[in-house]
Amino acid sequence: DSTHAYMTWELIKSCYPVLSITDDEDVDYEDWMMQLENEYEDAYICFKARGVDDCIKATQAFHDAVAMGKITGACYWAYDCGRDRDPAELHVFEVKNGQFNQRLMLTMPNTAFDDMRSIIHNVLRCKLIVSGLMDKGGNGREIAEAMETRYGMERVKGVWFTNEKKDLWATNMKKCMERKKVTLIPDRDQEQQFHSIQRRATGSKHMVYEITSSHSSIG
Repeated sequence: DSTHAYMTWELIKSCYPVLSITDDEDVDYEDWMMQLENEYEDAYICFKARGVDDCIKATQAFHDAVAMGKITGACYWAYDCGRDRDPAELHVFEVKNGQFNQRLMLTMPNTAFDDMRSIIHNVLRCKLIVSGLMDKGGNGREIAEAMETRYGMERVKGVWFTNEKKDLWATNMKKCMERKKVTLIPDRDQEQQFHSIQRRATGSKHMVYEITSSHSSIG
């Protein structure tokens, strides 16, 4: 059975906005606020950060954008606790007018569980957050169950990243990308992760999804 990249570079890049307020890799909270307050109307509103301190700043910028009415649609989030080699990641998508807009991307390498919990709690302060999924496998189980208890299953649901769920999510994501219904935050690492997804058919005709890079698997 042949193995190939499930998402092409062209498809991924087609989901990028023409201009976003995070195009500069060194953008920080003050830059975001200046651009938001100056009503930088042509720029796509989104925030990304790596590391605990910057993730806190990016989350605050996200909250400020919501308070200023720059982000108004229902928001859905997903969290992967990460593994020994891979960082924890949290993503927030706004759903508005049939479009899926990535508004927040947080990457947390080598992060203590208490700091992860604190950042998740901070994100969930947003009044627009409707619900989200958390990886319940491995290191994520304890955090997922604690969040389910605190916020209820409507806002937080722990899930096992089975092959069946990966197939459903990957297929739906690709279809939405092909139909121009997704706007992604421009980011080289995320771009590489999307392109590294490979789909392989097993002998029993089931689809298996793998990532061939520094990331060992989806989830």
